[in-house]
Amino acid sequence: MKLSDAKHYLPFVQAASEGKIVEVNSGSDQCPKWEHISELNFDREPRVYRIKPTPNLRPWKPEEVPVGALLQDNGKDIGEIFDVGLERFYFRPYYAGRIDYWYMSDAVTYTGKLRYSTDHGKTWLPCGVEECGYDGGGGYGVCSWSEI
Repeated sequence: MKLSDAKHYLPFVQAASEGKIVEVNSGSDQCPKWEHISELNFDREPRVYRIKPTPNLRPWKPEEVPVGALLQDNGKDIGEIFDVGLERFYFRPYYAGRIDYWYMSDAVTYTGKLRYSTDHGKTWLPCGVEECGYDGGGGYGVCSWSEI
């Protein structure tokens, strides 16, 4: 690393000191392949490094709601999603004979743990779509939960 470039590496040093993950692009600019690095030796130019983006959860769009999925609130199974409107999704509760609903935006901001499963309860995911935010390559992307 050239001393004149030291200021460009400071955000990565700060992030590492805070326990954040620093990644290096082992691919190309057109097809990046971000990998965790365990040592900060900065033997490449600053633009190939990034701080791993923090995922954000946004509400589902109507076409993204997994109709047929099981619904869980704070670890308790509460019903099955069966229909979708413009702003909310409907589910059949196990605890009552009536239909209930959640607003899609509330499903993300709810302080409890509203989750859904599309594999009969083997895997539970938060209700919404995870977006990684800035990907360091000039764009925004959607993560899968396995990347976290």
